[in-house]
Amino acid sequence: MAPSMPSVSGRVASQNVGTNTNTAGQQNAPAQNSAAGSTAASSANLKDLLPAPNIAAQLTPAATTQNAAQQWLAQHPDASTQDLINWGYANGGNTSAGADKFLKQLGIDFDQLVTHRQAPASSFIGGATSTSSSGTANSTHPANISLSAAGQQLIKKYEGLYLTAYKDPVGILTIGYGHTGSDVKPGQRITQAQADQLLQGDVAIAEKAVRSQVKVPLTQGQFDALVSFTFNLGAGALKSSTLLKKLNAGDYAGAQAEFGKWVHAGGKVLPGLVARRQEEATMFGNKGSQVR
Repeated sequence: MAPSMPSVSGRVASQNVGTNTNTAGQQNAPAQNSAAGSTAASSANLKDLLPAPNIAAQLTPAATTQNAAQQWLAQHPDASTQDLINWGYANGGNTSAGADKFLKQLGIDFDQLVTHRQAPASSFIGGATSTSSSGTANSTHPANISLSAAGQQLIKKYEGLYLTAYKDPVGILTIGYGHTGSDVKPGQRITQAQADQLLQGDVAIAEKAVRSQVKVPLTQGQFDALVSFTFNLGAGALKSSTLLKKLNAGDYAGAQAEFGKWVHAGGKVLPGLVARRQEEATMFGNKGSQVR
């Protein structure tokens, strides 16, 4: 028989006891030169409004080798994303089109740099690592990270495996490892292989949300914790959370403390959510990912 609910709470509509705010890290378009008037810049013109480099030309000669970006970063380990943008301008004829072309040759997405101008340059250069304000080395841009085996183990541990559809603590039809949606029907049965396939699809959705919404470098453990959090609560919860706002502001410790606020479902504190948030917070604070 299908269980009435899992022993520990899986994916539920958890409520944050703190105050949520809009997604942090959104960048305002730079102000135009006073000679150009005060009209606000459109996002389409954002790249053209970036300042022309003033020191980038002295950073390094024009790059011609495949590992030029790594060589540049080795010379300037503390460079910011803005420095990387300026380097592109210096080697692209001081135009956004030229900078875009130059950086693409090095495997660097100019549009991503513009969007994430607060991040260290190292988070956008392949093979590079950086030290974030969380105090941990080997952090990198979320676009370069995938959920680890330990992160997947954490998700499986708290979602549980149910091959027959059941209703979770707030009445949502669920099957497999916490899979929900219109494709889940009452009394439905699936195989282990189908459960694994659904899990991979749901993980991919959570990974995509973390990669698109987080604007600062992450360690593997931080990425895993955020994917588990998003898998459980949904991309919308991550996007509107104070956790994300603090994280994108570089307040890693503050973001870690926010996990514990997401423990409510149906107006009640669920022990399963308390345990899960505690383990996610611990994973977030570790350099790696370990699941007990």
